[in-house]
Amino acid sequence: MALKIAKKSGTATMSKQIKDKGTVVSEDNTQEQVDTPTSKVVSSDPWCEVGVDMSYTHNLGNYQSAKIGVSLRLPAQVSEIDEVFAYAKEWVDNKLQSMIEDLQSE
Repeated sequence: MALKIAKKSGTATMSKQIKDKGTVVSEDNTQEQVDTPTSKVVSSDPWCEVGVDMSYTHNLGNYQSAKIGVSLRLPAQVSEIDEVFAYAKEWVDNKLQSMIEDLQSE
């Protein structure tokens, strides 16, 4: 029996944490569904999961910091791992850069 996946999508998690002298004073986590790049499904190829995690810590001064992170997990067939990884890496990097810009403008 072949594995059938109706929709190729994964879950992205974005987090933001504010610390004051090492104590967490604020934390926010959100999730988002992300579609994988379209490709031809080869029924004989096994499925796996490709993941990318990136984070950034920003010094707010006076012993305060903000840490933001983005994580993305996508299903992929073994034959398309490199393509899906490149897509996930670019997606996570763009999302993290956007969050960094928002953080620095606050």
